[in-house]
Amino acid sequence: MRTRTPGRSPSRSLRLGVLKQNHFEYDQERLLDAVMMGNKALWAALQEKDRLLAGEVTDEVGIRLGELEGPSPRRTATSPRATPRSF
Repeated sequence: MRTRTPGRSPSRSLRLGVLKQNHFEYDQERLLDAVMMGNKALWAALQEKDRLLAGEVTDEVGIRLGELEGPSPRRTATSPRATPRSF
């Protein structure tokens, strides 16, 4: 386990999600959704995916869905998590 050295900030490669401390704000949400809301980019992609799937899936929509499902720009093809299994 790494300990933080006083006076040093966490590594810039770390990605953290942030949720507000108002625990009641998330009472109406599924636990998994509430956790994913802490990562704004991921949550926006999930919301867009749901919106696209609610309508007719055209070629253009299919291409956009593929872009949303593809690996993130921060990951490489050799990364163990290069391609998410699902959102």
